[in-house]
Amino acid sequence: MIPPIVCISLADAEQRRAFMAGQLEKLGLPYRFLDAIRPDLSQGWPASYQRKQRLARHGHDLTQGEIGCFLSHRQAWQEFLAGSDPFLCVLEDDVELQPDFAEGLKALCAHAGEWDIVRLYGVFRRESAKLAELMPGRWLVDYFDQPRGTQGYVLNRVAAERLLQHTEKMSCAIDDAIDRGWEHKLRLYGVEPYLVVEQLQHASTIGSRKRARLPLWRRLVRELHRGIGDLRKQRWVMGKRVRYAFLRK
Repeated sequence: MIPPIVCISLADAEQRRAFMAGQLEKLGLPYRFLDAIRPDLSQGWPASYQRKQRLARHGHDLTQGEIGCFLSHRQAWQEFLAGSDPFLCVLEDDVELQPDFAEGLKALCAHAGEWDIVRLYGVFRRESAKLAELMPGRWLVDYFDQPRGTQGYVLNRVAAERLLQHTEKMSCAIDDAIDRGWEHKLRLYGVEPYLVVEQLQHASTIGSRKRARLPLWRRLVRELHRGIGDLRKQRWVMGKRVRYAFLRK
């Protein structure tokens, strides 16, 4: 079984769309494009944006691209739940598919009872524990700390429903929201080696996530507000480490 594939892409990103279409068609995979949302912030912040919370925790606003990305992924989940498919593969338009991409999706569906959402790529390398061999050379893994990124993932209906609830209010980037497993309690895993690779020659349509250095008082306020959330995260990570250490015995 191959889950339906949706590629999030700006409607006018013709070169990116041609790049993704060529890869997917070469593999004989059905797909569709979802026109990414480009919010007009001159009309004000989206109603769901929790600006006070965002500034307290991060010290700066989300960018237009980050807001658009957040809303676009939520739209993909909503459209998925409006249908009857059990799984959905979501891709962004700046990834290179590995030659065994289709076989990897089939293998994930064959192990569907073991996960809720599976990341196909991560921005950063993270330590992980192997859960199951999906196919020769590729493993379903559980990360101790998530590698970030929404370039590619597969999710089931439980994950889509819960993530929609979890992201009703927007105060962080969409990958940060997905990564907060200690809050949404989904089985959030990954595939290693990755099934997709980010194409760095394509400049991100989200825009740079680097910001100007904050003044000292703003950094102090940010660290104060981050403290409680970081403690919850560390308890979550430590729980995983203890659990897997016990299972290895």
